[in-house]
Amino acid sequence: MSSCYLALRPKNPHSLPEGLEARLDRALPFVPDARFSASRAGIKLWVFLRDEGLWPEPRWHEDPSGAAVITGYGVADDRRLLGAAEVLRAPDALALRRLFHGEWSMCKLTDEGLVAASDPVGTEHVYVTEQPGFTAVSNRARLLWELMKALGPRPAPDFEALGGLISPGYLVCTEGTAVRGVRLVDGHAAVVLPRDAGPAEIRALGGGEPAITGASPDWDTLADHLRSNFAWLAGTNKPLLAALTGGKDSRLVLSALKSAGLEKRANLYISVPPEHADHLAARRIADRFGLNLERINPPPRTRILEDMRRHVALTEGALNAWDMTGAVTYHSRLGLHGLFGELYRSRGAASADPEAAARFWFTSPNLGGVLRPEALSPQITRTARWMKGELDRGTAPEHLHETYYARQYVPRWIGQARLGDGITALVLNLLYHPAIQRAFGGLPLADRTSDRVHFELMSRLWPELVEFPFANASWKADMVARSTNPRAAITTEPVRHARPILGSGWQEPALVGQWRVIRERLEDATSVLEPLVVPARLRAFLDVAAVVLGVPQPASSRARTALRSPLLLLHARSHKARILRIVLGLLTVVELEGELRAEESAIVRVT
Repeated sequence: MSSCYLALRPKNPHSLPEGLEARLDRALPFVPDARFSASRAGIKLWVFLRDEGLWPEPRWHEDPSGAAVITGYGVADDRRLLGAAEVLRAPDALALRRLFHGEWSMCKLTDEGLVAASDPVGTEHVYVTEQPGFTAVSNRARLLWELMKALGPRPAPDFEALGGLISPGYLVCTEGTAVRGVRLVDGHAAVVLPRDAGPAEIRALGGGEPAITGASPDWDTLADHLRSNFAWLAGTNKPLLAALTGGKDSRLVLSALKSAGLEKRANLYISVPPEHADHLAARRIADRFGLNLERINPPPRTRILEDMRRHVALTEGALNAWDMTGAVTYHSRLGLHGLFGELYRSRGAASADPEAAARFWFTSPNLGGVLRPEALSPQITRTARWMKGELDRGTAPEHLHETYYARQYVPRWIGQARLGDGITALVLNLLYHPAIQRAFGGLPLADRTSDRVHFELMSRLWPELVEFPFANASWKADMVARSTNPRAAITTEPVRHARPILGSGWQEPALVGQWRVIRERLEDATSVLEPLVVPARLRAFLDVAAVVLGVPQPASSRARTALRSPLLLLHARSHKARILRIVLGLLTVVELEGELRAEESAIVRVT
């Protein structure tokens, strides 16, 4: 989302405060290269464009019939690229979705009113808020917060949604966001704002073509889809940047670049230590094929509260984007990434009981019962309702968690990552293609969980690349036996880890180094967190967290902790990642509250 749009329909257009446009401009996380605006049907549309030249098609178009904007990117099977003029010409959002895959958010304003929608995956967002004095739509919830600060009511955290942020680790399901009254429109719907008056309508666009269960995919045709999807990059004059690790996702991106003859043109990077298995595997590949691979040091994250405030100001208050800081480019380059692997993954046991499945997902990570049951119950109810709807539409129980993961988790995670890290760049996941997604849905469970999609496509696009050892030897030899590609081969030799690294390696030492100030911040904010947590359990949890993380403290304190919560201590030692997630989630909520209470938004610019 290197560009932003904001549409406002005020109840009284003559009562807007002076300086509103300047205030919105200051709230942007970047300095725009271009600004546009249009007014029709009682609606004002502002557009703020950054690095417009990254995408070959114009992102803003205005003519006598109306005005339109696109953020992100859209590619058709015939290599046509989506631009703002196409958005204005299209009869409706469904027509665009049928033609252009990719990741895009669009907004069209005519004399009839406004329509905004996103791609079917939904990683480019559309948000809407309806308040007593105005209705507004944007691809950045952050701009809607600013409108609420200026026009009322003052924005407040949505603790029901934030309960999911702290329990599973991300905002989940049913279109809830970090702020009460701001709604994330589902990727399978459009928001329609009629002229002059009337409520905003959330209009269903359909869920796309269903997979044919048990069908054998035509892998050669799917590989051709990827070749076509990458081929248009050859005509651009922009630098290409792509991560390269020892895993399957970035390696598939590299194989697709190879199929378009672009592998030598791409600037490849990796940000783990030289002795890490990912670096060893990536270096082998780069040396063998003469590729340009640079190791970059990720920015240090030792000043937890300062970094968290910046994170909240840049993103929409979610946690996962902060995890991914440093993952994508900050410059005028096209970033190519293989995050689509997160879409093709099944986790958790299948369950035909939506209520039981939802309860398990939310309560299991609630270490020490820190979160109030009443803070989680609305999310459990709404998630179960969503799951039941999927089952009623014919989704098999064994696909239930997978569908949830694809529709709810992936769009937020990748969308937030782009907001936090790719704010000044166009980040492309060109592997999002409906034909590939449909084929994946028809695969047996064993093939989906073993990442056969990656293997089959990579073995056709760049067979030699498959033979290099992977940092994680999770691909099994029997996948080769199931392959329809006679050239398919895979090494089972793992790349050894020189030393273990927890996640991205920064969370634990950063929390330990700043534990005193973190604990003080959370304890001082108990009143803010009270709708979400049980204060006494929070204090016990922080005691146990200090012991498990190895924070130096008096022996008497450690003894009291062990006596107070021995079962919690035992459980926490085997779930250190949950401790990190809960602490970071609580900090996010505290800093979000501070951001929402500020009279003027912090001016955070990425240049």
